[in-house]
Amino acid sequence: MLARRATRGLLWGASTYYVMSPYVMEYIARSRLVKLGFTSDFDSLPYIKTEIFCAIDATIDNIKAEEAKKMSLKKR
Repeated sequence: MLARRATRGLLWGASTYYVMSPYVMEYIARSRLVKLGFTSDFDSLPYIKTEIFCAIDATIDNIKAEEAKKMSLKKR
């Protein structure tokens, strides 16, 4: 739940601070670095960060799916 709130807040530009916000910001920074070709190994991350990043990734996928569904309903 906290990952979802923090992810939505950061993606939509809300200024509300959540406990998960630093993790979401790091996830976004790492995602941008991957697009530029800089990668890191999961073995170098602590287990908890790996789990948090997986939860954030799933949350972003769910948010994108919800937005796509809303857009398809608006087109009708």
